[in-house]
Amino acid sequence: MNIKKLIFAGIAGLVLSTAANASLVMSINGGATIADNSALDESGTADGLITVTGSITGASFDLSLASSYPENGSIDNPNMHMTLALVGGGSLNVRMSDYFIGPLSSYVPFLTNFSGSGTGTGTSVNSYSLYIGTSAFGNDLIEVISGASYNEISTTVVDMESFDLAASGYYLTMEATLSQTSGSSSADYNVEVPEPASLALLGLGLLGMGVARRRRV
Repeated sequence: MNIKKLIFAGIAGLVLSTAANASLVMSINGGATIADNSALDESGTADGLITVTGSITGASFDLSLASSYPENGSIDNPNMHMTLALVGGGSLNVRMSDYFIGPLSSYVPFLTNFSGSGTGTGTSVNSYSLYIGTSAFGNDLIEVISGASYNEISTTVVDMESFDLAASGYYLTMEATLSQTSGSSSADYNVEVPEPASLALLGLGLLGMGVARRRRV
């Protein structure tokens, strides 16, 4: 990131706020879309929360939590979270998507936290990806991390203008994959845009970094 973008990111951080629309959907291993409060949602009628358990070839899975606004976070603090587990040999891929509204001409900091653990053997992989787009399960990649047992916390400042999104808002999609030949594994994945107070502090920090770097040049 150059000096000008760093300063712009800091200024944007001081004024940025976002809002979420409760349109949470998810998909397991590329299957049919499961909507919040649908018949396949075992959490019942809780808005912003999806729970699914089931089996795939050679394994069983437990998606114990997939949550977004209004269950998780607030209208000014988008926060998407999923916790999943896989027992037996197989591959579990979960995609979760929700709709958000915000100033699309600003730099937006997405904070991600992914942790994986377990006793999966053979080909054992835990991974996550983060996408943005104008429809559910959009395919513009923001970030991807993978590893046998990976723990990752990162901040990705995204220039929303570069995605050429519709003025009405954007979809944020988080994707997690567990793959193994036997044993068990689990993953916990969280993505959020900071609430205004935290965002202001981040903006001040980025702004200070940009000014300090300019002075040294």
